[in-house]
Amino acid sequence: MSTVPETIPTPAEDAAPEAPEGAPAPLPEDLLNILGAIPGVSPDGNPPGYIGTLEQAEVQALASLRQTSQNLLMEIGQLEVRKVQMVSSLNTIDKRAQGLMAAASERFGLDPEAKHQWSVMPDGKVCLVDGPPGG
Repeated sequence: MSTVPETIPTPAEDAAPEAPEGAPAPLPEDLLNILGAIPGVSPDGNPPGYIGTLEQAEVQALASLRQTSQNLLMEIGQLEVRKVQMVSSLNTIDKRAQGLMAAASERFGLDPEAKHQWSVMPDGKVCLVDGPPGG
């Protein structure tokens, strides 16, 4: 009694049938068994709950929208940094203006404790808003 098979399959006979053009090739049986043992992967290689595949144009549109969103978020971040820099510049300008106003207040003899309200006209004239000096 012989244990040798009558015919030995050639690689072409043993291979899985070719898939139609554009379709994924079928997976070998042993790979299907391995995939079935991996959590979250079904034997056909699809994730659990698989219902279909988007068209290529839809995939490209989603990728483009995702990239545009990421670009906008990056730009918003850069604007936030620029906003902080601008606020810092504004604070520096305000400190300089307060220093000039304090020096002018002292030169005009206004008591800093009296908290006089005064304004500077565009031509440089200084006017008290809340009454005469010293009051």
